[in-house]
Amino acid sequence: FASATVSRFSKKFVYPGGITKPKKITCYDSANNAFMQVVKSEDPRPDAVTAQLFAVMQILLKGDKQCRLRGLDIGTYKVIPLSANAGVVEWVEQAVALGVLLGNSEANWPASLHGRYDKGNGKE
Repeated sequence: FASATVSRFSKKFVYPGGITKPKKITCYDSANNAFMQVVKSEDPRPDAVTAQLFAVMQILLKGDKQCRLRGLDIGTYKVIPLSANAGVVEWVEQAVALGVLLGNSEANWPASLHGRYDKGNGKE
């Protein structure tokens, strides 16, 4: 079978938010399938390590019977470091930042994991 290649990029982009102003772009493959990507102007290596950790966690979750019965799953994504200060990250729809998930502010504390499950040590 023939490998897909990147054939073009959309001329439009959006800022999804973030300190370093990453750009959300659309690229199209040789079959004209669209793929959302984030181009970042910061060190992509921590993102790459996190993506690798999530991939290992997914293997462990799928390998455990109780986890499979509970439907536990973790999404994975691709990271392509281009240099020490730039990279491309696969866009994940409806993803939630880890800080928000854990409860990094008063506003999201009640719905966060810490707000729901850390009843003895948290901000109750």
